[in-house]
Amino acid sequence: MSCWTKFSILSLFCFSFVYFKPKSNWLLVVLIICDLGMVGYVYCRNRYRAMNMHKKNYYEDFFLRIQDKEWISELPKTEIPYRVRIIFQKEDWGRVGYIYHKLRHPFGYPESLGIERLDKFRYIDDLGHPIFDILGVKFFYIDKKASVFLKDNKKVNDSVFLNQDVMPLVYIADRVKLFKDDAELLGAVYKGKDEMKNVVYFSRENIGDDANLFSNLLNTKQPIDSIAKFTSIVYKSNKVEFSINSPRDAIIILSEPWLPPWQASVDGKRTKIYQAYGIIQAILIPKGSHFVR
Repeated sequence: MSCWTKFSILSLFCFSFVYFKPKSNWLLVVLIICDLGMVGYVYCRNRYRAMNMHKKNYYEDFFLRIQDKEWISELPKTEIPYRVRIIFQKEDWGRVGYIYHKLRHPFGYPESLGIERLDKFRYIDDLGHPIFDILGVKFFYIDKKASVFLKDNKKVNDSVFLNQDVMPLVYIADRVKLFKDDAELLGAVYKGKDEMKNVVYFSRENIGDDANLFSNLLNTKQPIDSIAKFTSIVYKSNKVEFSINSPRDAIIILSEPWLPPWQASVDGKRTKIYQAYGIIQAILIPKGSHFVR
C-alpha cells in the first residue's frame, strides 16, 4: 500500500468521524495518530532504502529479496509483451530505479524544459542494444519469457540479470561523430552500431557554432582511454567530481540525463555541457591535467 493510499484512508476516516460527530473525541485522536504514524513509517522506510542503495553489497541483497520490496510492484509495466524493468547503477535518483517504456521517454523529461520527446527510441526492444550500456543500465528485471534476450548477461536470480557490458558512470570517448540535426542523430542511435561505446554522437543543430571545437576529434585513431587517466572520482546524486590527465583534447561522458540546471567547471572555470547521443551529458576537456566538477 502506497503512502498516498494510506493518506486517503486517513482522510476518509477523519471525514467520517467529523461528519458523524462521535461521542468520544479521544478515539478520533488515536486514529489520526496511528494513521499518521503508519504513513510516516512507510515514507521513511522507502527513503532509507533509496538513500542506502550505494552501500557495499546492498545491490546483491536488494535483488535477492526483490519480491519483498513493495515499491517494485507499484511501478508501471512496460508496453512490450514481456515485462522488462531496468534498474540503473545510478542509485540515488528518485526511487532508486528508472523505468523505461521501450525508451520512448527515457528520463521523464518535462516538456516545460523544451526537451524533445525521444520518440525514435520507442521501438528499441533489443536488450542488447548499446544504448542501455551507455545509459548505465546495471540490472534488468524481467520475467522468464524475456530471458532469451539476456543470454550473455549474468543471472542473479529468476527475474534479475546483471548487465556485464555496462559502461562506467564517467568515461572518455575515443572520437566524435557529428550529425546535421537531432532527427539524424536519433536515427543513428536507433540503429545501434557497436561503435557507439567509443564514438560519441552530437547534433550540429544542438551544438551550433561549437562544432569547430570538435574538429580534431573527428578522425583520431588512437584510443583515448589507453592514454588518459582518471583519478579521485566522486559520484553522488547531485555532484560529480574527478581529476583527469589527458595528452590531447578529450570528450568526457557522464551517464546522467542532460538537463538545463546542471552546471560544470574545469579548474574552476564554467564550461558548457553538451548533449551526447541527444540525451546524456558530455564535456570537452583540453589536453593536460584538470579538475572537473
